[in-house]
Amino acid sequence: MVAGNYLVEDNANTMLQKLKKNGFSNAEKVVFDLSEFFTVVAGRYSSQEAAAKTINNLKSKGIDAYLHRKK
Repeated sequence: MVAGNYLVEDNANTMLQKLKKNGFSNAEKVVFDLSEFFTVVAGRYSSQEAAAKTINNLKSKGIDAYLHRKK
């Protein structure tokens, strides 16, 4: 589940710390192949239902997030 894509690494780091403070200890910053963006991943889930529940939780805290499926 993605919580943001950032061109500026400091902005990605800020979101990463915000997620960790909100209990997402597995949050991570990733640079996908051939991307110029720093992507902040709030978590990885084995089911769409679990991810959707977490997305709703994040949105209730004012953090926009979306589901990105592995290809």
